[in-house]
Amino acid sequence: RMDLTVVIALKGVTTAFPSFSLPAPKEGNIHRTAELGVGDDVTKGSQIFRIGSVQVASPVPARVRRWLVPDGGRVAS
Repeated sequence: RMDLTVVIALKGVTTAFPSFSLPAPKEGNIHRTAELGVGDDVTKGSQIFRIGSVQVASPVPARVRRWLVPDGGRVAS
């Protein structure tokens, strides 16, 4: 018996991005980095948002999937 197997090769690049949320370091209003939007890639150490004078950076290379809090929204730590 002869079986026929179909193999399809696609040309592309696969990049793994971790999925995580960044917790608020303190209570206050969140202010996003202006140029950062959904779908944008960030590098480790890139500023994501700030609360008052506290800046929050990405701990790893990642991609913004969605914002859980609107810009200017209040968060608790």
